[in-house]
Amino acid sequence: RLVVTLEFQGTDKSIGRPRLSLTSDATPRLNAPLVEAPLASLLRSGSAPQTDAERTQLEHWWFQRHAHWRTLEAKRVESEKSQPTGLSKVLVASESFPPVRYHTAGGSVETYKETFVLKRGNVALKDGVASPGFLQALSRAPEQRWSWTPPEGATYAGRRRALASWILDEQSGAGALAARVFVNRLWLHHFGQGIVSTPNDFGKTGTLPSQPELLDWLAGELLRGGGSVKAMHRLMMTSDAYQQAALQDSRKESADPGNELFLRRIPKRLEGEALRDSILAVSGKLDQTLFGPPSREESSNRRSIYLRVKRSQLLNTMVNFDQPEPLASQGIRPTTTVAPQALILMNSPHVRACAKAFADRVQTHCGPNAPADALIRHAYALALGRPPTAEELEAGSTFLQGEPARSAQLLPEFCQVLFETNEFAYRP
Repeated sequence: RLVVTLEFQGTDKSIGRPRLSLTSDATPRLNAPLVEAPLASLLRSGSAPQTDAERTQLEHWWFQRHAHWRTLEAKRVESEKSQPTGLSKVLVASESFPPVRYHTAGGSVETYKETFVLKRGNVALKDGVASPGFLQALSRAPEQRWSWTPPEGATYAGRRRALASWILDEQSGAGALAARVFVNRLWLHHFGQGIVSTPNDFGKTGTLPSQPELLDWLAGELLRGGGSVKAMHRLMMTSDAYQQAALQDSRKESADPGNELFLRRIPKRLEGEALRDSILAVSGKLDQTLFGPPSREESSNRRSIYLRVKRSQLLNTMVNFDQPEPLASQGIRPTTTVAPQALILMNSPHVRACAKAFADRVQTHCGPNAPADALIRHAYALALGRPPTAEELEAGSTFLQGEPARSAQLLPEFCQVLFETNEFAYRP
């Protein structure tokens, strides 16, 4: 405690505006930032700033002395340090960017003004110029309707824009077919089976739509709604077909064995990435940081969207849970049920660590001396979003029976069992 005593020797004068500074240094130093003369004059005057320049100068001076602003500024400076400093060349498929030379491109030709028909794919055997055009079966107007001339001096020919205009033209181009293809993929996403079961092939080699009237109506709703994808999601998810029960019904199964009329709901398993994210989220370990570099570490706590996909070095966990083949387009993601999937959930160190974190989360919420029933109820609420049944509660209590300390030791195993249930892996 420091005691400061002010002693006045005269009666006609007093000390005005006293200011005291303390330091532990042997030699006092004045190292505070200097205030520029215009700002010092503005501070002494005590009046409001009159111009935008004065207001900006005063705000900047005040922000530098505000603790919360300094915290945010330190984070911004730290973030800038992690930004990439060099430039990397990437291949961009657009006419507005210079082309990347391949080993097959000879001579000094950087871009080709014309495209040729090649015999057997040999660049040395040209068989006439291939002029741009559109599928006549899907075109009900002259090709000039979609052609576009780029401005003078442009480095691109505008063919990509013309193709996009043709694809989106629902009156005279391929827009009606594009709308059908799009809503069929949305239907496939929600129901697990498309109205056209071959989403990558609407042609003769594909299958016919099980309900062509429904497909046409959905495509019309998409166009009439201005292409709103959110409205289509809402329309499908509020339909009677989407809200069908998944319980076994012999009458529905006999009337529609292939579920082409969508009379019942077939449970659909989560994708491997979604299953991994669910395990992290329930355990409380999920890192929700946005952006940043990808990772190939399966033990990473970031969302699976940040897992790097290297075609020659795929992650074993994702491959076992039916990760799509990255070398070719996959219209439908395969879904298999094989033994390695269960073995991964039983023996993976990453899943085991998440189970321990899940147990710690449950124990922290319920308290160190919580009974087994409370632990089971909270674990079910976090993992499955529902309370346990009487049979499940009895089985869990039998497994966790004993003193609270004994229950805490067995709780990670119980939490890992919840990760391995079908209910956790399948959409309700």
